[in-house]
Amino acid sequence: MLFRSLGGDADALGEMLDNLMLEMNSLLAFTATLDTERLAAACQGFGTDDSEFIAVICTRSKRYNHKISLKYRRAYGMDLNQLIQDEMSGWYAYLAEYIVLPPRLADLRLLDQAMDGIGTTEDALVEFLVGRSPHRLKQAKEEWEGRRSEEHTSELQSP
Repeated sequence: MLFRSLGGDADALGEMLDNLMLEMNSLLAFTATLDTERLAAACQGFGTDDSEFIAVICTRSKRYNHKISLKYRRAYGMDLNQLIQDEMSGWYAYLAEYIVLPPRLADLRLLDQAMDGIGTTEDALVEFLVGRSPHRLKQAKEEWEGRRSEEHTSELQSP
């Protein structure tokens, strides 16, 4: 319908789409800057405004949180993982770190949790196996094996 309204002009449509993409990227960058400031304000003074912090990181995608982390590092000299370590503790910090980690690193952390110590933590392993595509499972397995000793890699052997 839009193509017809432009008189079938593919070049005009392409230019319009390019302009829309530029506008969208500008809006994302601006929103990331606002979110960076919201996080900084949530962490000022004594304690953390947990509601504000959660409102920012839990309503954004991992990819977008990565943008916020880069902007936060440029503005304040630390990324979101460092901020979380400074401001939070316990399982709350663990969950917040997991939320802001890129998917590849989050996968490795979950595998570390599942395979750490004697035996495995079945719940963490099931969560890892069920929630990922075969391609992503293979990538995580290969990277995890590269970081671990041979004694642990047998735990991820395919049947």
